[in-house]
This record gives sequence, C-alpha cells and structure tokens, in this order.
Amino acid sequence: MTIDITTVKKSLSRRRIAFIAFLLVAVVAATIYLSVARFVFDEKTYHQQSTTPITALIINEIIRPLHLSEALAGDDQIRQFLTGEIVSTQVVKKKLHGLNKYFDLEFFVASERTRTQYFPSGRQQALVEGEVDWYFRHKKLEENVLVDVGDKEDIKIFYNIRIIEAGSFVGFVGVSQSLSAFVSKFNTYKQRFGYDMILINKDNQIMLSSFPDMHWGGTELKRLSDFVGFSKLHEDLEQNQSIDGTVISMDQQDRMISAFPIEEIQWKLLLVSPIQERQKALFIEALKNLIILLLLSVFVYFALSKILSIYSNNLKRHLQSDSLTKLANRDSVIEQFNLLHDNQVMMALVMMDLDHFKHINDQYGHNTGDEVLKETAKVMVEVLRTRDIIGRWGGEEFIFLLPHSDLEDAIQVTERLRAEIENRSIDNQGNKICITSSFGVAMVQALDNIESAVERSDSLLYKAKKEGRNRVCAQRDRFS
Repeated sequence: MTIDITTVKKSLSRRRIAFIAFLLVAVVAATIYLSVARFVFDEKTYHQQSTTPITALIINEIIRPLHLSEALAGDDQIRQFLTGEIVSTQVVKKKLHGLNKYFDLEFFVASERTRTQYFPSGRQQALVEGEVDWYFRHKKLEENVLVDVGDKEDIKIFYNIRIIEAGSFVGFVGVSQSLSAFVSKFNTYKQRFGYDMILINKDNQIMLSSFPDMHWGGTELKRLSDFVGFSKLHEDLEQNQSIDGTVISMDQQDRMISAFPIEEIQWKLLLVSPIQERQKALFIEALKNLIILLLLSVFVYFALSKILSIYSNNLKRHLQSDSLTKLANRDSVIEQFNLLHDNQVMMALVMMDLDHFKHINDQYGHNTGDEVLKETAKVMVEVLRTRDIIGRWGGEEFIFLLPHSDLEDAIQVTERLRAEIENRSIDNQGNKICITSSFGVAMVQALDNIESAVERSDSLLYKAKKEGRNRVCAQRDRFS
C-alpha cells in the first residue's frame, strides 16, 4: 500500500490544530466557569472572610485594655489595699504610675473601704453618691466586667473590673482610654482596609464608631435607629435576629454589614463596607484571571505546538524512512522527486542493485543479508553529496536522485560509489563477504514522471547486469 506523505502531513497538521484548539477552548471554559462561580459565590461568606484581618485588629484594640484591667485586678498588693491589709496609698499610686507610663493608658483603683478613686498622677477623687454616678450604678450590677463611656470633657472608654473578696464587694480596678485614640486607630484601619466600623453594647447602644456623628455626645448613648438607613438593622438586633450579610442603603450607596461578637465585654463589632468596593475588587480579580488565562493559553499553545511538532517530525521520519537502512523509503523518494521536478530542477535518477544478493541470503542467511544492506546504505551516505536524495526502492534495489547534476557529473558520482562498494567487505564469523553493485543512470526529462524516469534508469541497470555486473550504464554508454 502506498502512503501519500503530503496527505499524512496535512492530516497531522489538521489534527494538531484541532487538538490545540480543543485544549484552549477547554482552558477558557474552565477559567470562565471558575470566574463566574467566584462572582456568584455567597456574598456573606466572601464578606466574612475578607474582613478577617481588620476584625482581628479592631478586636485586639478593644480587648487589650480589658486584659490589662484583669491583670491589675489579679495583683496581690492592689487586692490587699482594697481589703485593708495594706493601708498605704503610696504603694497603689506607685504601681498605677508605672503601668500608666509603660502602657500609655490611665489605670485607676476605686476603693469601697476608703470611698476614694486613685489615679496614676496622684490625684484622688472622693466617691460621693450623687456626684460620681458610674461607681454607685455599677456597684449594684452583678457583672464583674463593665465597659462604659464617660467624662464629658475628654470622652473615654472605661474598663471596670468589679473586685469581690470573701463574698463582699471591695471596689473597682480598671483602665480608661480616650475616644480620640480609638477613633484615630479606626481611621487608620479604614484607610487601609476600606471599612467603617460600629461597636454596640448588649443593649444595642453605640459605644464606638468610625462615623463621627455616631460618637457619644456626653448626655446619653446613641442607637442605630437614630440614623438614616440603620432602622431595620436596629429592629433586627432588638429581635435577636442575625444581621450578618445585611445590605443597607446609606448616602445613596449600598453597604454590607458583617457582625462579629466580642464575648468578653458582650459587644458586637459591625463592619460596614461599600458593595461597589467589592465589585471593583472582583473586577480586578477577574481581570487578573483573564491575563493569567491569556498567558497560560499562549504557554500551552507553544508548549503543545513544540510537543506535537516533535511528534509530527518523528512520525514523518518514521513514515518516510526505511526501517532497516534508515534511508528514505519509496514514498519519500517519490515525493521529493515530484517536488524537484515541479520546480524544474535538473537532475539525474540512478537505480542501483546489489549483485548476487540472493546468493548471499541463501549462503549466509537473511541476517547477514540485512547487514550487507545496512553497510551498503552506510557507504552511499558517506560517498554521495548532502544534497543528493538516497532511498531504498525495495529488496536489494536502491535509488538516488542527483539534483543540479548533468549526465557527466552523475556518471562520475555513481562511478565513485561503485568503486567504494567494491572495496568494502562484510565480516561474517571470520569470512569476508565482498559485494559489488550495478547502476543505471538516466537524466530526467521535462515530460518525465517518476514511473517513466525509473523505467528508463531500470532498463539501463538491467543492461549493466547483462553486460557482466559491477558497472555503470548511462544512456547508451557503458562505464566499468
């Protein structure tokens, strides 16, 4: 069966293009699917995850003073002072002064025994009912941890720890931090992360916020219901419904709420983010995915093209080569003949046959015969020029095309090959096998095709064999 190499190459090319196109379409489809899936990903979950860093920072800022208050409440000297075991106020003042200097916060101790509040500066305030409201109000409560807002002139957040000894109330210890310090931190986080924040207590009163108009005004704490857009949010909080993921409209802009409990002080942290910001972030992410997709597609295209090119070349060599001698096979020679002839390249076509090859096979076996064929092919490659096309026509018969050669050049090249083959021998278990060959040289004419040119060269080869073998016959001349 004759294989059309051109058809095979075209088929391989079409298959390669189809395969690459299919793979690229698959990659594009997968990327689009993943991008769409990301866009429709649950808003609440995405928002919750994206707020994790800022949440940790804010809660740390809120809880840090509480932890310091708890540490102060556990101090032995402070507890001994509150119970009366130590009566000197200098011990308390010195400790408060050291803590204040180190942590840049204002620590205090309020004693039930002395009805006095002590500050790091050495200042003391008498705890008189009707004048110091917070002390007597908190004293009656059962909670041991109380966070409150106070001081009209310099608004502060107070972290009060209620001290009980032997079942009796003995006073408070605590820490205060100015509202301005919190607001400054919140503004920094807002610029960094793009979120506003609101902190509400267990009674749904606003304790802290990055919105300036929500700050405590010095009379009473504000509620979410006092502000446009937050009424529904307040109602849900009053009914103990989840507000996480709620969308509100504020300043003609939709915003999403994420809620995080702060169990230690029974507060809630509400993060407020413009939805447009997230949409912008998603758009940027989608754009990044598209760029990655394009780069990946280019990489895949070139990688697959390289792989398929190597595969195609290997397959082409396999289809165009004789498996034994590695020379061009008949189909390949025909293809190259047609290419040269179509381009009107002057050339000679030479048919060659090994003399008495059947005798070699019969006497020494087919394996030795194969070695003779391979050695002959090796000699042909060594002697003939790089531009010449060498092939195995079938059996012990070879063919070679000599482009850009006239008859005289062709005869000289062929004669040189004949002489070299005659001088070679094959070693077979100590026995030297000498081989000779016969040649028919024909110039390819304008009206020739491969069949007519081979037929004419073959008749000259037959003539060389008839006249004694081991010779070159060209046209009507004989060379030996």
